[in-house]
Amino acid sequence: KLVSSSATIDTGSFTAKEYLLIQCRLIATSASGCAVRYAYNGVVTSTYDYNYSLNGAGSSTALADTKVNPAGVDLAVSDEAFFNVWVHNVADQNKTALSHFMTKVTAMKNSIGSSLWNDTSNAITSFQANQDTTGYPSGEWDVGSEVVVLGYDP
Repeated sequence: KLVSSSATIDTGSFTAKEYLLIQCRLIATSASGCAVRYAYNGVVTSTYDYNYSLNGAGSSTALADTKVNPAGVDLAVSDEAFFNVWVHNVADQNKTALSHFMTKVTAMKNSIGSSLWNDTSNAITSFQANQDTTGYPSGEWDVGSEVVVLGYDP
């Protein structure tokens, strides 16, 4: 949980498990809007494929991106978002994930998506929720934003 504003929330290292549930509560600072992107293990190379459907519309897709965009939603000043990512996490396989994202903005927004991390050498052992600096160069996550990771090995 953040105790001061930051452009990134990093879980730090955790023990790899075959199944992960990653829960994020993100609050945009009062200074700027934000848009979330996430990565695993600090890897920000073109190894992520993803798609999402916002509010039931047709899907948006990206291949070989440097981070995952789970929703296509920008958060305005002081908006909040909550999302879950369910991940199948086996070191020698590409990592597959399903996500559900919602915002607490004036008009509720809801997004469902999937993603693939094209890495067959490493299991996921950390998670970073990054502020998209392209659209919001000064945006940050506010105090109280947090990421929780739960894992299970069958």
